[in-house]
Amino acid sequence: TAFTWLNYARTGKMTPSLAATVTLGNLAAVYNGRAHAATATTVPPRLAVTFTYTGSATPPVLVGSYPVIATVNNPNYTGSANGTLVISPVLPLAATTGATLIGGTTATLNGVANGKGAVTTVSFQYYANGTVGGYASASQTATQNLAAGTANAAFARALGGLASSTLYHYRAVATNAAGTVFGLDKTFTTLAQPI
Repeated sequence: TAFTWLNYARTGKMTPSLAATVTLGNLAAVYNGRAHAATATTVPPRLAVTFTYTGSATPPVLVGSYPVIATVNNPNYTGSANGTLVISPVLPLAATTGATLIGGTTATLNGVANGKGAVTTVSFQYYANGTVGGYASASQTATQNLAAGTANAAFARALGGLASSTLYHYRAVATNAAGTVFGLDKTFTTLAQPI
């Protein structure tokens, strides 16, 4: 049983603290680049409450699940509640940028992605002009992992074995737990092979 010094000062006797009920709220959020804090209501009402998120007083920003503990901060009352704050992902960003190092059978594809706080994989789709089905039948590069962050990150993939003097279409691809997005279509033309 908890005792309070405030009650002791008033009555000269150690008396038990009163029990308070704590109810957590605002435990579901969608990533928006800002910190997400839980809320709490108490009975009796309007008692001060302190929060910890995975042991830290700082509310989380990134996508994930965070254990929350809310504890009454009042000398006359005791009480706490546990829960989990879940920050859900949003679709990532994918932008296709210009190809570089273009040769007769080689090229490097470039893009920019933002996982919007979630672990994200990135790649490129590409196909030779005139391919039946276009992107539906395109080749795809191996995926690369993009760290769970909130900033735009450039990525690239070198291609080989391309046909010379050929127009190619390509686009960036980014996937996280919320889904997949595609950058805009861009093109490059491989160089002619020397005779």
